[in-house]
Amino acid sequence: MTGTADMGSCTLLDPDEGLESAVRDWLLTAAALSEADACTGWRESGIALLRCGHLFAAVRMPAELVQAAAGTVYSHQVDRYLADALPGSPVFADRTRRRYYALVSAHAEDEVCWKAYESYAPILGEGCFLGVPDPALITPCHARSYWCVPMKGPDVLCSPAAVERLLLHGRHLVAVGEERADV
Repeated sequence: MTGTADMGSCTLLDPDEGLESAVRDWLLTAAALSEADACTGWRESGIALLRCGHLFAAVRMPAELVQAAAGTVYSHQVDRYLADALPGSPVFADRTRRRYYALVSAHAEDEVCWKAYESYAPILGEGCFLGVPDPALITPCHARSYWCVPMKGPDVLCSPAAVERLLLHGRHLVAVGEERADV
């Protein structure tokens, strides 16, 4: 799919500051350097460098695949699709690199054979670092990264099987689109 996605409006989480604080505290335990550095990153750039592999792993999905699965390039519609396809599961977008990240269990590689997806949707686990947006950033706004589907609580992660279904669906639609383009 081609096109320019919309910018959306700028919205920060507010309804449940207790939930946001709990999520923030949980994520901070994965800080790459220190919790203070991660907080500074969120405050100054909206992104903190976190370590994958202990609390969570992340499946890195190309925007083209996710947008194909959603049937749209518009951020708010892709976000709605992700909320339905991965119910209650945290997903964030890196708009600069055109990638989506689904947070899964640190042991997700044991549940799904990720080797089959490694070329286009690798799982980032032990030894990987990831720039994670502030939990308060929940719309595209003008931020580089934002939560398409915000975290519902500490340790509430995506089902690896649901992420796998999304990947298979998106990959199929991309392949069908490429076949049609060749005709």
